[in-house]
Amino acid sequence: MRIGLTRLRRSIALAACASLGACRGDSTAPSSIEVALSTTTVSIAQGASSTVLITVLRTNFAGEVQLSVEHSVNGLTTTLADAILPAGQSQTTLHVGVGSAVSIGIGNVTVRARGANVSDKTAALTLLVTQAAGYAIAVPGTLQLAPGQSGVINVAIARHAFSSPVTFSVEGLPTGATASFAPNPSTSDASTLTISTGSAAPGSYPITVRGSAGGLTDRVVACMLTIAAPTYSLSLGRTTLTLQQGQSSSIAVALSRSDFTGVVSFSVVGLPAGATASFTPASTDGNSTVLIVNAGAAPAGSSPVTIRANATGLAERAASFTLAVAPAAAPTSVSFQLCDAATPVWAGYQSGAGSWVSLPISASGSYSFSIAGVGGLAFVLPRYGDGARFGYETRVTYASAAELQSFGSGACVLAGAKTIRGSVSGVQTNEAADIALGSSSTTVAGQTGATPAFTLAGVMEGAHDLLATRTVAGGEVARLIIGRGLDPADGSTLPVLDFGSSTALAPIKATATVTGTGVTPLVFSEFLTANGTAALLTIVEAMSVSYSAVPPTSLIAGDLHALVALVEEASGLRGVVTYNRQAGARTLALGPVLTQPTVTSLSTGPFARLQLLIPSQTQYQAFAYTEFLQGIDSTAASRRVSILATADYFNGLPGAWILPIPDLAETAGVTPTWGLAPSAYTNVYFEVDGGLAASAPTTDGSEFRFAASQAAATTSAGLRPTRLTVSRPLATNRLPARRSTWEALRTRVIR
Repeated sequence: MRIGLTRLRRSIALAACASLGACRGDSTAPSSIEVALSTTTVSIAQGASSTVLITVLRTNFAGEVQLSVEHSVNGLTTTLADAILPAGQSQTTLHVGVGSAVSIGIGNVTVRARGANVSDKTAALTLLVTQAAGYAIAVPGTLQLAPGQSGVINVAIARHAFSSPVTFSVEGLPTGATASFAPNPSTSDASTLTISTGSAAPGSYPITVRGSAGGLTDRVVACMLTIAAPTYSLSLGRTTLTLQQGQSSSIAVALSRSDFTGVVSFSVVGLPAGATASFTPASTDGNSTVLIVNAGAAPAGSSPVTIRANATGLAERAASFTLAVAPAAAPTSVSFQLCDAATPVWAGYQSGAGSWVSLPISASGSYSFSIAGVGGLAFVLPRYGDGARFGYETRVTYASAAELQSFGSGACVLAGAKTIRGSVSGVQTNEAADIALGSSSTTVAGQTGATPAFTLAGVMEGAHDLLATRTVAGGEVARLIIGRGLDPADGSTLPVLDFGSSTALAPIKATATVTGTGVTPLVFSEFLTANGTAALLTIVEAMSVSYSAVPPTSLIAGDLHALVALVEEASGLRGVVTYNRQAGARTLALGPVLTQPTVTSLSTGPFARLQLLIPSQTQYQAFAYTEFLQGIDSTAASRRVSILATADYFNGLPGAWILPIPDLAETAGVTPTWGLAPSAYTNVYFEVDGGLAASAPTTDGSEFRFAASQAAATTSAGLRPTRLTVSRPLATNRLPARRSTWEALRTRVIR
């Protein structure tokens, strides 16, 4: 029993040795080798190295073992202390070197052991490459300066486990240029390189920014320094300017700059005797100015005129145009009917660019004067009929004699004395009816099953068209009643306006699409009868709308539909109006955003004279308008000056619209306190219109566009943008009746 137990124990031990492969001197085990590493993962920073111990385990193998290393990491070096291990040697070291350019991340290394008549064995080593302690620097690729100019290059320092100071220097600067770093040395993440070109010659120079720090190789980055010769060119908005004697206009002057930000001053030579010119501004560090030319008493004929531009250190630039002067127009008699409830405290006119002449005050508002070609007309009115309580308003219109005659002709649209009554039927409780007879209108709320009454006050004498609309919930006009040529007696009652009867029309529908904006516009349609009554049919906010209109069978000669689109943007208000007899698919194309104007002070005493200058845009070629308002409206300190100037006044679209407050200080009968106060805060409204000429009546197919905005200024400073608030532009400057109707409607809708 004891012998059997001993054999069993020996068998178990041999089996264990065989399974472990580590029993020596056992001639029965097969020959083999194993390879092991002192670590399976090694972390090495870029530019550093480490060692790993390799151990070879032998089983019944006394031959030499060959070692090799395999990897695919670019920039990695591996060196074995002993590539061959002879009998009796079981260990050696592996040196692993990580180059500075080796990518940060994980790599795999394999150690392979080979021996005669034994299977190869491998051991895996995971390599973790980390960022080396140190820094990197970076700069923009280019710096462009003018001779004598200074500029900066921001040097960024990217640090990793490194806080030592970095010292900077720059190489490759051209002769005459200087440079300095701040701070230098730097212990932060940045430094600023300031380069002064000094007397260095223009050209392109590759420069090197070098960073040095103890124990590390220098870091260098390249940058291109360009010293460009400053220059600019001059161009004119037109090459010919045609004016009548005494007429003025303007030419836009543009500067194109290259590596030059200095001030350019302007002068003009070659003007014929009697003509005058001025620049606004006379010098600028911007990109434009405007030349204002007055033909004055220059003789008829053509003259070459040269605009000169000068800047310190640069050669003079010049551009020429032809000034063609035509004989002054013969004096034209103008009759102008002022339509205002208040009687002006002063009236006057200007022929051409001559002096302002006072006119006798007319109790009837009728004024007559003579103008040679173009001129101005001005009125000073007490606001609301009482200047001592509500302040004063000055209205100025610059136009041709024919336009002034057109603006001032026709009967004034004033409130009448008649009162007309009536009632409506077929209007439900949640609906409303709008009734208009000439310029008088009213609204009545519907009552289901009843005939609510209405009163039209201030109806003018004479025959007028009646328009009545039934509006359902949501603002849609469902029915329309048209009465032609009604002249009811004062105090009379109209027949019941029954929207359920056959006389009530159902509007037809058509589509309109607005283009030229990314902001949702306000679109509305209005019906204008031949006899001067208007009704609003549609109002909606959308890019594409279905609008209401009167059926063609109910139209007579002179009826029009006005289709309007308005959009309020950060830059101001833009709009387009089309007039068509019959409804149809329409595209309402808005004009461009208004170019921003400048306000300059022409004088500050005894009252402030401001001038608005708006660079012209071809889409707004009809007229320009501005209002200057001081003080709180309807108070004794309130002052308003409105100015309208037409394209005909400038003999066509000018290079810039020039709207000056006239100099009335020496004009007979003018009291300085009627004007703007010096150095006071002033609200400024400005507008340009185009498409339809200022004096043109609206007909089938007429279209006009406008752009407007509002800002604030003082009498000695430029514009300061403020939130847009549309005032009541143009209404008092006597534009054609239907255009003024549109202006009043626009103000009503926006407010």
